[in-house]
Amino acid sequence: MGDAGKPPLRAWLYHQGECDGAEMQNAGVAPETARALYASALMELADAVLADYGAPMIVARIVETRPGFVPINEAIADVAAAHPNVWLGPWTDDLELKPDRVHVQDVETLAVRWANSVLALLQ
Repeated sequence: MGDAGKPPLRAWLYHQGECDGAEMQNAGVAPETARALYASALMELADAVLADYGAPMIVARIVETRPGFVPINEAIADVAAAHPNVWLGPWTDDLELKPDRVHVQDVETLAVRWANSVLALLQ
């Protein structure tokens, strides 16, 4: 266990955003506003992870199967470029998806890509 009973972390893996993108699109939020809102929330989360665990975040883009997902990926790229403790994770756009066209079906390849990203970034 790490400080204050928390297990030590080398990195926080994050692969989320589909629900946020869909909700903002459905609510009519302008793409540039959605991008700014998501970037702000991701920065806040990254700061909290760093403060609580002393670990960076490795963030993977979501697959752009819906227009509302584009601002999420733009926000992820913005935050990775601006925040010293947020790094881009694996590329997933070419992986086979489940019928919902959101979640990855090919989890074995996804796991290998995550492992490769983590190992490369944490060396």
